[in-house]
Amino acid sequence: MGSGGFGKTFEVLTADNKRFVLKVLYRNHPKAVSLFQQEAKVLGRLNHPGIPAVPPDGYFVYWPHESAEPLHCLIMEKIEGLNLKEWLTRRNNEPITQEEAIEWLEQLSDILEGVHQLHYFHRDIKPHNIMRRVEGQLALIDFGTAREVTGTYLNKVGGGQNVTEIISAGYTPPEQINGKAVPQSDFYALGRTFVYLLTGKRPTEFPENPRTGKLLWRDSAPHASPELGDIIDYLMAPFPGNRPQSAKVILQMLAEIKGEAPEGDTGLWPFKNKKNDDREDSKLGKIPLPERTSDSSLRTKGGTQSRSGRRSRPTNLPTTVWPWVAVGVGSLLALTQIYGALRYGLFPVNPIAILANFPNGPLLLRTIDDDVGFAYTVALTPDGRTLASGSYGTVKLWNRRTGEYLRTIAAHNDWVQAISIGPEGDILVSGSNDGTVRLFNFESGVRRLTLGAGG
Repeated sequence: MGSGGFGKTFEVLTADNKRFVLKVLYRNHPKAVSLFQQEAKVLGRLNHPGIPAVPPDGYFVYWPHESAEPLHCLIMEKIEGLNLKEWLTRRNNEPITQEEAIEWLEQLSDILEGVHQLHYFHRDIKPHNIMRRVEGQLALIDFGTAREVTGTYLNKVGGGQNVTEIISAGYTPPEQINGKAVPQSDFYALGRTFVYLLTGKRPTEFPENPRTGKLLWRDSAPHASPELGDIIDYLMAPFPGNRPQSAKVILQMLAEIKGEAPEGDTGLWPFKNKKNDDREDSKLGKIPLPERTSDSSLRTKGGTQSRSGRRSRPTNLPTTVWPWVAVGVGSLLALTQIYGALRYGLFPVNPIAILANFPNGPLLLRTIDDDVGFAYTVALTPDGRTLASGSYGTVKLWNRRTGEYLRTIAAHNDWVQAISIGPEGDILVSGSNDGTVRLFNFESGVRRLTLGAGG
């Protein structure tokens, strides 16, 4: 069936006419043997229709006659069909439909949910490694590069040690290229795979936003809805902490697109869109889903919302009150902006902060909304010029007055729970769920000291 640098693959037929794949490793290079055994171990533990099945005795070692080295062998289920690269090529690279994309993304997310629950992650998701069965179902193959998430592995990554690098151009996330892959690295590669499926073009054919690092692909997939595009961009976030933290989150968002989310569920929908240079940046906002009413409208707090998106007035207030309310609110907002501009030289300002702290002045003059991601903790430099926000594994720095993004410090391998900045503004200290406290040079981002696990 095929061959590589270290082994060959054969199709075998059993006595009861069942077809299997036999992989034979005929060069006993230590790393090749390790990856081969890793694949056997992962497939042997997983029991999912989207993963090739391996019989209990599927992995074995065979000593050929008069051979100085054994042959490592692995028998697994033969999946009839084509991989998605072959399948799309036979279609002359015609993109898949919105419906196919949602269905396939659900299938693959369900597969990854099972893989990640067993504390493994794949590390090489791409169209070549996804099979489309004859009946149309998908299967994820080639677990030779899979990695188990253990304490030793996390200590290596958290301590700055590189692990085995697996790189597929266009699909491998930045942290994996640097030898620091995490389970969320699979989501990045999954998103890039769906860019290829929805456009018929390799991800490397698209430019990236030089400011945010986001892939500019949507114009080549006009048939993909904004909601689906937002999910795919979410998967491909440059930093792993800004991606979904589990496959369940992806499945929930897809269910909401299809209108299958449980009634009253509080999910991660809708996305909060914003206009910017590439017109494609968006981020999630955690807001309650509206409650559906029997009159085909959406019930929200304080009124109902029709399918056209227009909110009706609450029935407990007379209609003559609303014009005066609108005039009053508008005047109040205008006054807060004028006050902020005259006293602080800033426009626009946060009206809530102005009102909450008047007349002493606002504590917060601006809302920073520039791909902050899920900020877990924040800190401000003594001079008040720079804001630091902690997320999953990273600390981002922002100009407090202008909201301009400055730089990112790769700080930890888990959520950053606390940040402190020295009185001179030259040292940043961060604490994380990975069990470490780390000190960094504030200007350069270079780590000076690690205390705790891996230190």
